[in-house]
Amino acid sequence: MIKVKYKKQTAFIIFAIAAIIIIWRSLYPSITFKDLRTVKQEAWKQCEWNIWGIPVDHKDAFENIDGAVREGGEVYMSITDWTDKGISKGGEIPVFSSKNSNIVIGKLREEAIVSILEQEADRILIRSGYISGYVNSGRLLCAEQARKRADEVCPEQVLADMSGIKVYKTAEDGEVQCYLQQRESYDIIVKIPGWYRISMEYYGENYVKNSGVKVVRKTWLASPNSEDDVAGAYREIELSEAEREHLAALTWCEAGSEPFEGQIAVVSTVLNRVDDTRFPDTVEEVIRQEGQFIPVETGWYDKVLKEKTKIKSSCFEAVDYVLQGNRTVDTLYFNQAGMGTQIGSHWFY
Repeated sequence: MIKVKYKKQTAFIIFAIAAIIIIWRSLYPSITFKDLRTVKQEAWKQCEWNIWGIPVDHKDAFENIDGAVREGGEVYMSITDWTDKGISKGGEIPVFSSKNSNIVIGKLREEAIVSILEQEADRILIRSGYISGYVNSGRLLCAEQARKRADEVCPEQVLADMSGIKVYKTAEDGEVQCYLQQRESYDIIVKIPGWYRISMEYYGENYVKNSGVKVVRKTWLASPNSEDDVAGAYREIELSEAEREHLAALTWCEAGSEPFEGQIAVVSTVLNRVDDTRFPDTVEEVIRQEGQFIPVETGWYDKVLKEKTKIKSSCFEAVDYVLQGNRTVDTLYFNQAGMGTQIGSHWFY
């Protein structure tokens, strides 16, 4: 009798717990449970972006950077193809706002690795983090020359992306010497099939399996000038309400279905043209310049202007955002041809 009663009580408890879990999940369906290691990694990778002044929604500009930005703009970069990479030389060098401008929007310290977007005789368009600008071509080594220089000044290292990576005394006997410190990097002495021989401060030369680590190079991002200096790269443009509507209408035609960043980039590009001596001096003249914008050529742009209430509100928000001094690109053209910097389905150059 006692056994039967005990079984009934146990069954009731199990049933009650199951019911509580089901009710809890129905009330809070969005709750998910993550492995602690995953949580730690996500926290680490976001903890320093804002310290370096980088909005979280700009992290996509750091496609080959492993993890967060450290003190002084130090980063680890994973590079397998040097075709579009360069490395600075000759001390600190300025990053200019355009190919013909001497306005400095940022600086590169010596031996900083950058992405190359466009090469010309005198200046090269580079991207370092979320800063895109021009550097004098004589101050940058490119492609294979850049790789050779990087091998000298910032050689390949291994980086442990998680804890518990074993370090072996040799590659044969399996004796564990110690463990890699998470998020620390170690110089690679030589690569052998399946292994890296590395240099460690207290343990000398040891071995790690190549399946558990990343190969990176330690370098630095371009440092931005102060907000006042960057804002000074562009003259103030006061727009009438009609010009604001012209910009919003063109943005709706060109990027109405694009992300907000793409709409901002379209507005920035038009205003960059207004600033540039090679283009007309007003917003409407730039927009209506012959052969420049397809929606103007087809008549769609004028139809949109006549029905302004149908323009997506985000297009007006993009105009207002840029007019507050927030130009996000220093470009004069955009298309879908795959050249320059991609934002949404458009390429800005």
